[in-house]
Amino acid sequence: MEETNILQNNMIEIYEEFTGFKLPKDYKLFLQLTNGGKPKKRYFTYKNRTGDGSLLSILFGFNENKYRNIIRYYNNTKGIVPNNMIPIGIDQGSNIILLSVKGPDYGKIYFADHETETEDFNNLLLLADSFEEFINNLKNDSEIEG
Repeated sequence: MEETNILQNNMIEIYEEFTGFKLPKDYKLFLQLTNGGKPKKRYFTYKNRTGDGSLLSILFGFNENKYRNIIRYYNNTKGIVPNNMIPIGIDQGSNIILLSVKGPDYGKIYFADHETETEDFNNLLLLADSFEEFINNLKNDSEIEG
């Protein structure tokens, strides 16, 4: 991960109280250790599709840069993403990476393609069953199958 701001005390708890959601443990640990940032391995694929994927641009954190701020993205996407999900990052095309924080798919990571948006959110593509799986499946250029 590229370096980011140090996470201030209690920011995760404040965010959970603000959103009303309890974040998955693996995602909380990531925020505690990195406070978001740009991973060295950035290519991700969709879980149930082969050969398709995208490049992760940034994973949000609690920092002053508005283009990396998780609270800003939460506020700006209310009503345009499912109400049980929060934005945790964006890809190179400004598509949102979402984390389910409530319901039967709690903890799963999704890709919201802004070019195929629908009112019922049936355009969401599953990326991983957990945040840890999502991070572990990221690839660098040399690992991408051509």
